[in-house]
Amino acid sequence: MKGKTSLLASLILVVAFALTGYAANVDLHGERLAKIHSIHSADYHVETIRHLEEYAAWVEGKIQKLEELISTINHKPYRDPKGFRRTRWKSLIGTWKQEVRGLQEGIASHTQEMARLQAQMEERDRVDEEASQDA
Repeated sequence: MKGKTSLLASLILVVAFALTGYAANVDLHGERLAKIHSIHSADYHVETIRHLEEYAAWVEGKIQKLEELISTINHKPYRDPKGFRRTRWKSLIGTWKQEVRGLQEGIASHTQEMARLQAQMEERDRVDEEASQDA
């Protein structure tokens, strides 16, 4: 359990540093930085969705590589006679699959929030347009 917790904590830190590293590369004098950091902006959610999808794809690639290694060991049991590697790798795969599910839930929630914000902006634009036509 301690290994899973430390792995999960380190992966969370990697994501946090990746997101802050991205923000540091953005033009500090431009409008884009303000939009990305604004939680009330659909652009923020688009960028977050993109980062989560990239990270999920990376984790899925790692899962696939480990599954290939397990398949190799299944065909050559002399490489892991007691099954210790296979057991560890299967446990790691389970942890990573759980993390991918969490990332997919995060992507879904950001997608819903982005759609809500876009609908809200469209409604504001429609109301403003009607108000300017009435005046």
